[in-house]
Amino acid sequence: MTGPVTELDIAREIRDGALDSPQKFANVWLFAIRITGTGASYRKGKKEFVWRDPSLYLNDEFLARCNGLPVILNHPPDNVLDAEEYHKRNVGSVFLPYVRGDEVWAIAKIFDDATAELLQTKQVSTSPAVVFGDPTANETEKLASGATLLIEGEPSLLDHVALCWLGVWDKGGPPTGVESMPETEEEKAAADSRRRADEEAIKKLDSIADAVGSVAKRLDALEEKERERADAVRRDGKPAPMASHDSAGEDEDLYQQEGETDAAYCDRMRARKDRVRRDGVRRDRARLDATDVERRLDALEGREVKGTAMPALLEEQAKADAVAQAFGDAAPRPMSGESLLAYQVRLAGRFQKHSKTYKDVKLASIASADAEGFLKLRDQIYADALAVAYQPVEGQTELREYHQVDQSGRRITKFIGTPDMCWAPWKAPVRFLAGIHKDA
Repeated sequence: MTGPVTELDIAREIRDGALDSPQKFANVWLFAIRITGTGASYRKGKKEFVWRDPSLYLNDEFLARCNGLPVILNHPPDNVLDAEEYHKRNVGSVFLPYVRGDEVWAIAKIFDDATAELLQTKQVSTSPAVVFGDPTANETEKLASGATLLIEGEPSLLDHVALCWLGVWDKGGPPTGVESMPETEEEKAAADSRRRADEEAIKKLDSIADAVGSVAKRLDALEEKERERADAVRRDGKPAPMASHDSAGEDEDLYQQEGETDAAYCDRMRARKDRVRRDGVRRDRARLDATDVERRLDALEGREVKGTAMPALLEEQAKADAVAQAFGDAAPRPMSGESLLAYQVRLAGRFQKHSKTYKDVKLASIASADAEGFLKLRDQIYADALAVAYQPVEGQTELREYHQVDQSGRRITKFIGTPDMCWAPWKAPVRFLAGIHKDA
C-alpha cells in the first residue's frame, strides 16, 4: 500500500481474512457482521419457514444497496426506523458489503464504545429488516406439517440491520452474525460441520433446480410439437399423428420410470404440472416449488421424505383443472404429504360456492363419514360450477372466451354470451323520421 493507511484498507484486510474482526481504528471499531443469509430458514416466533432467493441477494446490485445501512441495537417496535428510533438505537453503519458463501456480510463501523465492548464479550448475532412495497412480491403456502412457507420476492427497501442475541439466519444454531470472539476448537468444529451440511443441502437444491430446468426444456419442445400438430389440423382438417402414452416417445415421462424413487417421481410431476398451463402460459420458472424447500429442510433435520400416491393426486388435479379453466384459472397442486381425500376436499371447496345445493355443507365432515358419498357430491359440485361458468355473468357486455382440450389433444376455443354481445358492435343505430316521436 502507498500513502496513509485508511479505514477502508483495514476493512479490506478483515474481509480477506488477513486481520481478525474487530479492529480499532482511530475513533471507530470495525466489525465483520452478517447482513442476511439466503435459502431456507425458520422463524420460530411466527411458526413460519422462509425462503430467500440467493439470486436476489448475492449480486453487485444488492451489495450497492447495503452501503450506509444503519446498524442498530434490536429492532424497533414497528420493525422500521423513524427519526426517534434511529437516534435512540443507531450505533454504526455498513460501509464495505461483500458476499461470503451463500450470505451477505459487511464491515461495519461501530462508533459506540459500549456496544463495541458488548460485541467483544458476548457472542451476538444480526437480523436484517426489509420492506416489501409490492404486496404481491411474496407468496405463502401451507406445508403438510401445518406450518406456513413464505417465499420472499425482492425487497423494495433495506431499512436496517439489528444487533440481537439470535437471528433467523443462524438457522437454528448458535449466534454467528458478528465476528468478535475467538472460537474454541469445539466451536470451530461445530461451525465447520454446520457449514458442510448447509453446502450439501444447497448442492442438492441446485441439482433439483437443474432437473426442473431440464424438464421445462422438454415441456417447451412438447408444447411446440403440440402447436405444430394443431396447426396441421387447422390446415387440412385431419388429425395429425399423436404419440401414444405407451410409446417410448417424449410422453413417457408422464409415468414413473424404472429405478426412479417415489420422491423423485413426485418432484418431477410437480415441476411438470406447474409448467403445463392452458394457452401455453407457465408460471415463472424462478419461483421455488414449496416442496423443494420442505425437502431441503427435511434433509437438514435428518428426516426421510416419503413418497405419496402422486398419480392419483395428479388425476384429481386434472379433474379440477378442467373446471378451473372454465373460469380462467388453474387448480392448485397437491401439497407435500397431503392425502388423496384431503386434496379432493380442498379442490371441491374452491368451487362449492357455485353450487346452490351444496354451497353451505361441511365437505370435510361428509368426506370423513362417507368417502364414497363425498365423491358423488364432489362430482355434482363440479357440474354445478361448470354450469355457472358457461352462462353469462351479471353485467357482462362482451363475449367471454374460454378453451377446452378434447381427447385427441386439440385446443378448442369457445365463447360465452348472448347474440347481442356478438353482433351489437356491427348493428346500425336505430333512426327515426324527423317530426315523428320515437314512442309514437
